[in-house]
Amino acid sequence: MWSLTSTALPPRAEDPWASGQRVFAVVRAESDDARASDRHRLSGIVRAVGDAHVVDWETRASAAPLELAVPGLYREHKGATLTAKAFDRVLPGMGLWIVPAVAWLFAFSTIISWSYYGEQGVVYLFGRRGVTPYRVAYCLLVLVAASPLIETEAELDAFSSLGTGLMLFANIPIMLLFGREAMSAYHGYMRRLERGDFGPGQKQELP
Repeated sequence: MWSLTSTALPPRAEDPWASGQRVFAVVRAESDDARASDRHRLSGIVRAVGDAHVVDWETRASAAPLELAVPGLYREHKGATLTAKAFDRVLPGMGLWIVPAVAWLFAFSTIISWSYYGEQGVVYLFGRRGVTPYRVAYCLLVLVAASPLIETEAELDAFSSLGTGLMLFANIPIMLLFGREAMSAYHGYMRRLERGDFGPGQKQELP
């Protein structure tokens, strides 16, 4: 029976341990201020020592000795990998195909839709002459995002956060300046809708 004090992990014939894998255990320790429970997640990284594997655990301050609250050691999967493992628990082998296919379709549709939204903004600001440079820049940035230049999850998060920050930097002032006009247009539309001004085949003029 494996425990936190074990020096080596039990060998696995299927899906064997490998250096660098992240694992976690559910341990019992003193309650902290943020949680009322004495159960905590203790993460670690698998390291090879000769033919065996051990876990380098993260440090956690506790007045009481740490002990397993739930028997067993669990691999730490994130995002799509965790979803694929869940599929494989019910339909073995299907997670390898279903999750990558769905993730690819979602990513591809997102690339197309965001490109269109940005293109309409470019047309509004610069006219049709700005569409080609925008498309070239957009496609180059897609290649950058999928290139080996971004190797870790933290780097990808920093890159996406930069894009989100730039979007907020442009949109928040616009919302503050034109929020009143937008809400006025919205309420005007709802009043016309309730009056029955909109009908099949009718061409409507904006007020």
